[in-house]
Amino acid sequence: MRVLNRFSVWFLFIFVTNGLYAQEFSERSKLIGTELLSLVFGGYLGHYSSIFNDGKYEVGLGVGYFNPEGDNVTATGIYPSLRIYHNGKGKGTYYESGLGGGNFSWDYQIASETVAKLLFFPSVYIGYRVSWNFGLAISPYIGVNYVIGKLEARDGTVAKFGGNRLDGGLSPALGLELGYMF
Repeated sequence: MRVLNRFSVWFLFIFVTNGLYAQEFSERSKLIGTELLSLVFGGYLGHYSSIFNDGKYEVGLGVGYFNPEGDNVTATGIYPSLRIYHNGKGKGTYYESGLGGGNFSWDYQIASETVAKLLFFPSVYIGYRVSWNFGLAISPYIGVNYVIGKLEARDGTVAKFGGNRLDGGLSPALGLELGYMF
């Protein structure tokens, strides 16, 4: 919880101070970064993206690995996405949609069974990118994911991942990306 409070303070700081920094359009059109909140939840999510059409669109590819403590579930996956910037220039308010896919493996110890399945998760987000002339970019966002598929043992027990049951349906999303534009 302490880490989440620190992220909240940083989130507030960025929004309060973003008007203090020049955000003129930069010729930087590539970004490499990470999702900071994924580190808190036992994983890593990195991404690479390319901005085009004067910063109106951004196409990205994320890759991730998760192993939340105590869940006996591991996941590796990819997440291709498209962002549309409201005012262009690769910064400010954006809308994102993507379709992720992940290989989930659950070590169900009660039945001495390993359950593995490929799950898909279409997502929509709204966020705001702040970028500085030296390349640093920060993007807080909120949205929803819809899990397609179910990670279920033969006895009907459904796996939990990060406290959520992996049995399909909507789940909220909150994130904070940190990246470098070049």
